Amino acid sequence: MNDREKIEMLLFLLQNVGVFVWSPYEVPGVDPEFIVHKLNVDQSFPLKKQKPRRASKEHVNAVNLEVQRLKEAGVIREVFFPEWLANTVVVKKKNEFTPKNDEKIICNVESRPWKVFVDDASNAIGAGAGIVITTPEGIRLEHSFRLGFKASNNEAEYEAFLARLRAVLRLGAKDVEIYSDYRLVVYQILGSFEARDSRMKAYLSTVKQIISKFGAVKVAQVGWAQNRHVDSLATMASPTTEEISWLVKIELIREPSIDMKDNCNPAGVEVAMVSIANMCWMNPIIDFLAEDKVLDDEKEAKKIHRVAPRYWLSADRKLYRRCFAGPYLLCLHPEKVNELLTELHDGVCGGYVGGRFLAHRAMTQGFWWPQMQKDAAEYVWRCEQSQKHVPLIHQPVGHLNPVSSPLTFAQWGLDILGPFPRATGNRQFVLVAVDYFTKWAEVEALANIQDIDVKKFVWKNIVIRFGVPDSLISNNRLQFDSKGFRTFCSDLGIKNKYSAPVYPQSNGQAEAVNKTILNGLKRRLDGAKGRWTKELPNILWAYRTTPRRSMGETPFSLTYGIEVVIPTKVSLCSARVAGFDPVQNTDLMMEHLDWLEECRETATIRLAKYQQRLAQRHNQDIKGREFSAGDC
Repeated sequence: MNDREKIEMLLFLLQNVGVFVWSPYEVPGVDPEFIVHKLNVDQSFPLKKQKPRRASKEHVNAVNLEVQRLKEAGVIREVFFPEWLANTVVVKKKNEFTPKNDEKIICNVESRPWKVFVDDASNAIGAGAGIVITTPEGIRLEHSFRLGFKASNNEAEYEAFLARLRAVLRLGAKDVEIYSDYRLVVYQILGSFEARDSRMKAYLSTVKQIISKFGAVKVAQVGWAQNRHVDSLATMASPTTEEISWLVKIELIREPSIDMKDNCNPAGVEVAMVSIANMCWMNPIIDFLAEDKVLDDEKEAKKIHRVAPRYWLSADRKLYRRCFAGPYLLCLHPEKVNELLTELHDGVCGGYVGGRFLAHRAMTQGFWWPQMQKDAAEYVWRCEQSQKHVPLIHQPVGHLNPVSSPLTFAQWGLDILGPFPRATGNRQFVLVAVDYFTKWAEVEALANIQDIDVKKFVWKNIVIRFGVPDSLISNNRLQFDSKGFRTFCSDLGIKNKYSAPVYPQSNGQAEAVNKTILNGLKRRLDGAKGRWTKELPNILWAYRTTPRRSMGETPFSLTYGIEVVIPTKVSLCSARVAGFDPVQNTDLMMEHLDWLEECRETATIRLAKYQQRLAQRHNQDIKGREFSAGDC
């Protein structure tokens, strides 16, 4: 069989391991045509007789035993020949016959463990799990599972763990080595971490119960790089995947492996199940606006009467908050708050911002709930990466001189980041360009930083996309101050401006973007520094879609005239997504483009005010340093 047929056969046997028999002794009476190997012999050649050889007693007994078992199963039948044409041969393979003192023959099997690699993938839509099994013979089996129920990352990892334990147990494995990159689950199984949640305790109990059926089990944690292939299998099984490769079969796990009803009542006491309605702060307001119903409590009823005019109820019973300075905001259920904050803070569009700015960003995306700032601040305090990489505070020693540009894409700042740990393509540097007005940033990961690379970057990412700029501000690196780069800029009519060595902060706009990129990489990568090139587009996307405090607008809206639709708006069905009309969309886009010039003028005025306040606040804390001749 070719590789494709082998993989399909192995996956089919793995999924139906309980259906097949693995030796002819288990199926007596089967037609030998199905299990007998035939040799193609040229009948034109005469048969030759081998000289008889004397076999050892152990081999003779082994042959007699095998023949007797095959006769009882009906696989072979006895035929009397006057002579043997060939001697029987006992082949020594992994099963080795060894004589003992009691004249019995036993089989010594070389013990090699089964190796299992496990990973999971969980998102807002669903969860999946990927597993790679390596048999003692070196055969690798790949399998993906899709969970038919909602599960957290911990639960998905436990489900993957249990699925593989059951699979290798059905395959007859005794010694198993299981590897996972999920630290919490591994350490809970090893006993280093304590399982406090009731569901985690139930999963842990189920895992230990199945582990007890093996001879020896080794559980260890591996790095993400060693588990990368299994992670891709788990991602393939997630519900967001549309096309699946024919080499990997995906199995559906319909129900969790634990039954909380059995684990929550170990003493056997009868407990009456009472269903409680999923109440929240929105229900009284919705009931009042929809059916004019109020609570029995007089104080609460007056409160509902007082706050109800601030809300609006749609035809599909979705509650919206009337905003004073913008469109209606979708009121979010308390169960959805953590999901939204996770996506905006450390998700695909997340930039690990502070608590107050995180609440502001949630409001600009069209969502509202009580105590937004408090919940956002608490979420940031609980974020380990945000606390670990909090920026340091330094006291200024000189006056602040803000630099601004009144025109879009007329003045750009250039800078270089690196070297970083080597990534794919031997890339270890990042070239950064940022517009001084819209704050739009362009970045590119490069293997080498020379003037020819800078010229290609400026031409591809700035000139072709946004037109020829008026000036470029950079430091005095050789890549920006070389003869070739100066000639390239002069031919296009671009002015080169350089920050002085004694005051490199004059290129502060590029330095600020550099800080954003570095902080984002630190908080996203943690230990896996080699995959920074994969996270770079996510950090750039988060930067472009986050409102800048200096202007109150996102770089995306100042560039394209309209706010971007992020994944959270689609998953939580914001007002913009729910009210989308393809017919009116073109007219609305034209209106936004007509308002773009006014929006940019407003942003310019706001930027000037912000820079004035910033300079005043900065200059208050200046601690001057004066030096005289002879000081050292």
